[in-house]
Amino acid sequence: MRLLRLSFSGIGPFPGRQDIDFEEFEPEGIMLITGPTGGGKTTILDAVVFALYGRLSSQNADPARMRSTLCAPTEETWVELDFEVSSGQYRVRRSPAYERPKKRGDGFTLHRTTAHLIRIDDPANPLATRPVDVGPAILELVGLTGEQFCQTVILPQGKFDTFLRAKSDDRKKVLESIFRTQDYARFEDALRESAKDAQAVAKDASAALNSAWSEYLDQIQEKGIELSERSPHAARAAVAQAMDASVETAKSGLAKAKDQEQKAAAALTHGEQVIEAKAQFSLLKQTLHTLEQEASLRERQQLTLDAAARSKEVLGKNSIHEHDLAAKEDAEQAVTEAEEILTQAVAEVSFYRGDLREKAGQYAAELVPLVGVEADLKNRQEELHTLQDKAAAASKGGQECSAKAAKAHQVVEHVKLQVLASQNASKAMQEHGEKLEKLQAQHQAHEEWKEAAKALSDAAEQKIAAARAWDTAKSKEAHLVTQRLQGLASQVASHLQDGVPCPACGSLSHPHPAEEGAQTVSLDRLSEAYKETARAEELFNAAKSRHEQALERTTKAQAEISIAQEVLAPQLQLERTLFEQAERQANKLEGYQNKLQEEQNKKAQYDTEVALNKQALQELQQRIHSLTESISKLKGQIAPLTQNGITVRQLHDKLVQIHTLGDRQLLNIKHLEHAKVAAETSGEELIRSLKKNNFPTVEDAQKAALDKEAESGLRSQIADWKAQKQSCSQRLSEPKLVALAAENSPDTVALQNAKDSATATADAQNQQLGKLLAERDQLLRAVERISSATDHLDSLTAEHKDLLWLFELVNAGPANQDSIPLSTWVLLERLNQILAVANPHLQAMSAGRYELVRTDSDGGRSVNQALSLAVRDHYSDTERKTSSLSGGEMFYCSLALSLALAEVVSYEAGGIVIQTMLIDEGFGSLDPQKLDSVMDQLRVSSAGRLVGIISHVRELANQVGPKVQVIASEQGSRLKLNLPTRR
Repeated sequence: MRLLRLSFSGIGPFPGRQDIDFEEFEPEGIMLITGPTGGGKTTILDAVVFALYGRLSSQNADPARMRSTLCAPTEETWVELDFEVSSGQYRVRRSPAYERPKKRGDGFTLHRTTAHLIRIDDPANPLATRPVDVGPAILELVGLTGEQFCQTVILPQGKFDTFLRAKSDDRKKVLESIFRTQDYARFEDALRESAKDAQAVAKDASAALNSAWSEYLDQIQEKGIELSERSPHAARAAVAQAMDASVETAKSGLAKAKDQEQKAAAALTHGEQVIEAKAQFSLLKQTLHTLEQEASLRERQQLTLDAAARSKEVLGKNSIHEHDLAAKEDAEQAVTEAEEILTQAVAEVSFYRGDLREKAGQYAAELVPLVGVEADLKNRQEELHTLQDKAAAASKGGQECSAKAAKAHQVVEHVKLQVLASQNASKAMQEHGEKLEKLQAQHQAHEEWKEAAKALSDAAEQKIAAARAWDTAKSKEAHLVTQRLQGLASQVASHLQDGVPCPACGSLSHPHPAEEGAQTVSLDRLSEAYKETARAEELFNAAKSRHEQALERTTKAQAEISIAQEVLAPQLQLERTLFEQAERQANKLEGYQNKLQEEQNKKAQYDTEVALNKQALQELQQRIHSLTESISKLKGQIAPLTQNGITVRQLHDKLVQIHTLGDRQLLNIKHLEHAKVAAETSGEELIRSLKKNNFPTVEDAQKAALDKEAESGLRSQIADWKAQKQSCSQRLSEPKLVALAAENSPDTVALQNAKDSATATADAQNQQLGKLLAERDQLLRAVERISSATDHLDSLTAEHKDLLWLFELVNAGPANQDSIPLSTWVLLERLNQILAVANPHLQAMSAGRYELVRTDSDGGRSVNQALSLAVRDHYSDTERKTSSLSGGEMFYCSLALSLALAEVVSYEAGGIVIQTMLIDEGFGSLDPQKLDSVMDQLRVSSAGRLVGIISHVRELANQVGPKVQVIASEQGSRLKLNLPTRR
């Protein structure tokens, strides 16, 4: 996660737009955000967090307070952040909800929360355009929730020590998000659900088996059946032994009762058939007698049908005759109407010729050429109008082109002047550029002299310090040598005896022996003093060499300066301004040259268009004159035929119509003659048909006719009568019916009683058998449920054995000897790496006193206790809870842990690389010595990342050069950027 740029406007104490380019501060590795209390330093953190997550750095803070109370009601409030993650660079922009003035009318309206997310290299295709969509997209890109972001990247006030003081479960969530190991937790959850399901299924299967056994045992206890052992096989054998013999005896009794029932039923059926046959025989004889009495009626009905059949031919002939008479009348009317139309058509053009009825076709053919002349005349008149319109448009277009050409000439002359000005500016830019290079070289010389002078001062201080250290080492060495000699003399004196030669001088007398008890210095200690003196001398010589080099560099830098600093600055500013002005004008040269070429091309195009338009207008005028003459000639050819207000085309069409009507009238006359002959013929055929079918008149035939329904009804009645009569005769002669009717009538009551008695006996036997079978089947079904439940439970046990073992192993069950869940176990090595990196920082900050260590418990009941942290105090050789640390101790312990977290994830493949950190707490709780130690560790760990410190501690301002300074006033706050010096 790397912050690139932050821009905002109208938030907190900042009424106007402010910009921070974090990339400008990255070369130094550390930047300071400083300013007065309440000036808006923390607002910068809020802006970053709000842009990404739509919340502030404090979880409980209301985002509505982002709106600045110092900006005008019409000014917008927004935050825009450019950031980089492993998948690329992105820009997110948000604005909070606030009230703004209505665009129309008085009062205020609510400006709703907005959010927009894009890839910087593809701004045309936004990734999300609504707050509800931007939030999940940011979470997917960054990989951290807002709360986790404020524990790792942004460390606001009140949140700095959250990760250090967190419970194991909360620390695990942060580590999972940063190192992206959530898959292991999801695997645990999925395995837990699968194991839970498997256990629930096994529990249900065991309950089902117990229920089946309970049901079976209750049933056999009621029947007094004994069970040898509790197994499906023994249960099935017990049922067979107790029930099979009784079932077979009941089946035999039922078979005998069914046989007696069938015999009684057969006797009853035969008796009922005899009675029914006697009744049928009597009824058939009576029906046949009735049918024979209807014979005369059916004969009359047949005569009526025959008369109706004869009438059909007569009526058909009559229909044809009536149709022919109607056709004759239609033909007569057609001849009359056609004659009227033909007479009127001839009258309309009688002025042309007198014999139009006979020669209309011939005259029409003669007019065809003149019809073409008339059509050509019309086309030429239309063409003439079109050419006249084109000529008018061409004249107007020529005027417009001339005006454009004149204007283009003026533009070309103006652009020529611009080109000349840019060419002169290019020459001036070269002259000012040469002067500017000389002045910049002088400026660089001054800067190098300042740097060399500072280095000389530092080298001088180092030389003095080294000289003092050398003098101290030499004094210490001399002191130790003296102590060594005094110690040796004291040892010699302790062994001197009068008359015995001194081992040092050989004298036999010892008037002034050395005092006894002097401390002896060992050779090792004296040797170490010699080495310290040699090292101090070496350090002094090195410091001296650096001082000489710095002096030489300062002298050389001073020699390069030819212009005083107070004179250089205004000259440099003046030449830079003149150069930039000339450069801006010179940079326009290519654009002006391109524009000149473009305008010259336009002018040439307009000149061409004027010439072409003039030529086209002349050609149009010539064509108009030629057409006018040809139209006059054509009008003279057709003038004699159009004197009565009729065109040649209309006259020709009328003649063609007269010719067509004449031909049609001849056909009408022929149709009339044919219709008269057909009417006479059909009348004669009608008279012959009446005589043939014995009908005096057509009316008599119509009376004898029957409609389809009546005719069908008569035919159906006759057919039904014949069929019934034949059926009765056939039934009365059937042998079986005759034989049954001849028998004596049986006693059906006695037969029914015998049959009912046999049925009752059979039903009783059947009920007994059914009861026995039901009891046996019920017991067998209970046995089958036991067998099925047993098989199911055995199958589930075998199927889920490996799953349940793996569940115990992964979720810290009995199979897991370390009692550490998988998702926690995979984070242990990461936490160890973090502590391995954090502790060198911490030991340097705490002067070797503190070390962060893992513990087995944080006092809770979580299964993630392996991620618990404590502090080892090497001064007291005790292990302390993190909550026992003081404010300053808590700060630098948390800082060491945060720096280590950022460093480790940078090396972890697949993790979230933290390339930017912003810290807003704790520096004021450190004494100067601790502050120096903390800053040293920040500088060491800032390689490859930017660490931003938010503090008003004055010592930090002296130690950190690159700054973002918050300047507060009554009108609101603003930012002043002190960027690092470019080398």
